[in-house]
Amino acid sequence: FCFENGIPFKTKTWDAIPDTYPKAIQCLRHRQCVICGKLHSDIDHFTPVGRGSRKLVDHRKLYFECLCREHHTERHQMGAKSFIEKYHIRPIKLSEDDLIALHIMTRKRMDEIDEGMI
Repeated sequence: FCFENGIPFKTKTWDAIPDTYPKAIQCLRHRQCVICGKLHSDIDHFTPVGRGSRKLVDHRKLYFECLCREHHTERHQMGAKSFIEKYHIRPIKLSEDDLIALHIMTRKRMDEIDEGMI
């Protein structure tokens, strides 16, 4: 309910939500940092995708997390493994429907990759 209606969480409530797939997917869907709950956060690729065009990447194979700018910067400074160990989070793979809904990939792009039209 709080995710759907943009109601901010108190720190104690936020910390009480288990760091599991349901919390991670809600954070991604509503652009809330999985660490602190800050709104308007970034969808972060746990798996590096490089500096090339992200449109050419098959995101179905990658893991994601939603991080505010502060935690996103910290993650890049610390490195992914140290960061997830510090915060006890688990990046998740997204379903094809979630990738489309979050505007990460299109069905057309998935079909092109599946047909080998890269």
